[in-house]
Amino acid sequence: MIRASARCRRLRWLALPLCAAWLSSACGAPAGPESDWPAGALLIGRGQALSALLKRIATLEGTPLAGRAEAMARALPDCEIVEARAESGALSELWSRLTCKPERSQLEALDAVRGDRDLAFALPVSDGSRAWGTLAVGPRGEVEGDLRLPHAAVQGAAALLLPGREAPGPGVLSRDGELFHARARPDGGLDLASLVSSDGQAQRLFRLKSRLFGGAVLDGTWEAAVYLPGQDQPVPRAALAVGFSRRAPAVAAIEGFVSDLQSAWPVRRSFFAVDGAQGACLLDLNVLPAFAPCYVATDRALVVGWNPASVRQALGGTLGPPSDPVASLLVDFERVAQADAMLARSAGGGEPALPRHYPWRRLTVRGETDREAVHLRATLEPGADG
Repeated sequence: MIRASARCRRLRWLALPLCAAWLSSACGAPAGPESDWPAGALLIGRGQALSALLKRIATLEGTPLAGRAEAMARALPDCEIVEARAESGALSELWSRLTCKPERSQLEALDAVRGDRDLAFALPVSDGSRAWGTLAVGPRGEVEGDLRLPHAAVQGAAALLLPGREAPGPGVLSRDGELFHARARPDGGLDLASLVSSDGQAQRLFRLKSRLFGGAVLDGTWEAAVYLPGQDQPVPRAALAVGFSRRAPAVAAIEGFVSDLQSAWPVRRSFFAVDGAQGACLLDLNVLPAFAPCYVATDRALVVGWNPASVRQALGGTLGPPSDPVASLLVDFERVAQADAMLARSAGGGEPALPRHYPWRRLTVRGETDREAVHLRATLEPGADG
C-alpha cells in the first residue's frame, strides 16, 4: 500500500463529500423546447449575475477553480445579457466564446426558458441528449438552481447517487454534527456487487459478491453521513445505512458477510449494540486509519460505521423531518472547514488541506424522478458575512 502524506490523507477523506456535492449540484426545471436550440453546449443570461457568481467562486483561495473563475470574471463582456455556444460541447470552449447577446440570437428559445431567472444553460451528455436548467443568483450571493437530467445520461456507479421513481422515505441517520448527508433510492436498487470486478482488492477484502451486496435482501434505499471527527482522530466519523425489506434475512446476510471476513482475515467478531440495536464489530481490521468497522440492525436498516464512535454518532442524535421523504444531499461547508482544521491538529499541525473559507455556508440538493427525466433542485446558502 502506498503511504501518503498526512495532508494528502486529510484531503482524501474530506474530498469525498465535496466531490459528491459538486457532481450533484446540478439542479429540476420544467421540460422545454430543446428541438429549437442549436447543437452543443449553450449559456445565456445576465452578465452581472454571472460576474457575481464567478467572483464568489474566486474566493476559494489556493484552488485551481478559484484561479479559473477569477480569469473568467476578468474576461466577461461588459453587457446586460451575455451568451455562448460551443458546438463541440466542451466547457472550456463555451467559456472562451462568451459574448454580448446580439439582436438576433440563436439562443432566443433558451432565453425564453430562462424566464425571470439569471442564467440558463444546456450541456450535452453521454447518450447524445442534453441536460439543461436555470440559475438564480440573489443579492447576498445565494444561488438557486434547477436541472433536468435525462435518465440515460448517468450510468454505472454514478447512477446510485440519483433519485429513483420511488421516494426513499424518512431518514435513519442523525443530522447532528454532519459535514455531509445524502439519502436516495435509485432505480434498479443497490446491486453493488455488479460494480466491482471479481479479481480486485475490494472483492478480496469485502467479498462483495456475497448475497448481502447482491441486493436480494435490501429495499434499495441508502443513506450516508460524514460527521466531525472525534478529538485527535485522523479521519471524520462516517456511517452508511441500507434499508431492508425483511429484517431477519438482512441480519443473516450481514452475519454471513462477517463470517466471510473472519475466514479471509485474522480478525475477531465482537458483540456491539447501540440503544437496543444489536450487531458486531471487527475491531482489529486495521487496514485504514481508525478503521474498526461495526454494524447494527435497527428495525428499518443495517447501519455500518467506520468505527464504534461513528455508529454511536449516527444513531445518537436528531433525525431529519419525517415529512421530507424525497432524495436529498447536504454539504455543510462551515463544518468541512472545521473538520479539516481538527484533522490538521491531530496530524501534528500544518496547513489545512482544504480552503479555510467558503463563499457559501451550505449546499442542499433535492431530487425527484418522473418518466422523462431526473429533476434536481440545488440551493447554496451564503455565510453570515453574506
